[in-house]
Amino acid sequence: MLSVKATLDHYFKKVSRKDDHDHQSVLPTSQQEVPKHTPDSHRPQRHRKNTKPWPLIETKKTVVSGSKEGAVRRLNKASDDDDIDVVPILEKSVEEEEDFKRIVQIQKEINQAKDKNLSRLLTGHELIEYVDSNLVVSAYNDRYYLMNPSVISEEFFYQVIIHQFGQFGLLTLSEPVSLRACFCLMTQSEQELRQLQNAVIDQRDILNHQFRFSVTLDGQLESLPMLIKNYVPSVERLPLLLYNIATQVHWEVEVDRLKGLAREFALFYSIGSKMQWEQVVGLLHQNLFQVPNDMASSGYLIELDFPPQFINSHST
Repeated sequence: MLSVKATLDHYFKKVSRKDDHDHQSVLPTSQQEVPKHTPDSHRPQRHRKNTKPWPLIETKKTVVSGSKEGAVRRLNKASDDDDIDVVPILEKSVEEEEDFKRIVQIQKEINQAKDKNLSRLLTGHELIEYVDSNLVVSAYNDRYYLMNPSVISEEFFYQVIIHQFGQFGLLTLSEPVSLRACFCLMTQSEQELRQLQNAVIDQRDILNHQFRFSVTLDGQLESLPMLIKNYVPSVERLPLLLYNIATQVHWEVEVDRLKGLAREFALFYSIGSKMQWEQVVGLLHQNLFQVPNDMASSGYLIELDFPPQFINSHST
């Protein structure tokens, strides 16, 4: 237990990207508060262990450059920028056809649930002030808004996963991460530790094939999916990701399995700093994001009711 933090801290000291395919990779009233990113908000309930957050580690990434052949799958097919940072998708193989059909179904659900006005807001807003990972102030069309960047980025990464499914880049850990060491932060029961570890190992083929989440038979995590170029998730969330994969995913139903895993990885990749939010905002401005209509009713985007004279005085 004493060495868990120390060992996890240096797993991300050297992260390299490998690419096997040679590709480079309204609004509620102003009286409401923006809900914090909690397990009970905007997501199914799931275990949240109260552990002291660990500091982020400076990472070094070696990006293997390749050709830009092949079209990049945009989330809404609205951008022609070849320098987009989302990892490009390749043609699906015959073996992936069934999963591909399920992914297309989920893509249609995302498109049907989108709010066009909110999508324009998110893809055209200007960041005014980053308060913390649960609150930013933004402006759009002479209006000011409060937003929850953690929830918004989680939904964004969910859509990235769905639209780039099966063709992610690779983040290789400098040293394997012990599943047992991570699960020790969740429980001290030897029986539960074995059950949690076996639950992940039993699904190692699916995790590696679909998400490039490589787990060895002896319970060592070797790699993570790269969703966005030069974006490294917060290492302190890794035990929670593993725990949720072991306990929160419905493996029996294929569509539920895909959605569940996509949600867990999206939560893992959601922003935790201003720098990460600025990276996500840069992609939002490329018209990649379709805001679900329930995000407004949940209070994660709030329009501030400022008088016109206030707005005019602050825009000059």
